[in-house]
Amino acid sequence: MIVTATELLVAGNRRGRLLVRPDGLFQFATETFNEPDEECNGYWMNDYPPSGLFSRRDDAVAGLRAKLRSEADLTPTEPLAIELDVGPWEEPVLHQA
Repeated sequence: MIVTATELLVAGNRRGRLLVRPDGLFQFATETFNEPDEECNGYWMNDYPPSGLFSRRDDAVAGLRAKLRSEADLTPTEPLAIELDVGPWEEPVLHQA
């Protein structure tokens, strides 16, 4: 399924993306940073599976914060269409106000 990533939360070597589904429901997906080694540069790897479904954005945000153990605010990003089952995903671009 293709969803739209709209916000980002970074906590240490993990980050989460808030996702809006075509049916209007919300999910989140997390990624873990893999440190560089002699064979490759560091990269973000998506943690599968994504969260369950939420009808309210605030509930999805609370779930994401709990998963990453962070109370930080989410950062808006440029909308990015991603396919949940295929990764790694494109890097998020922070929204310019």
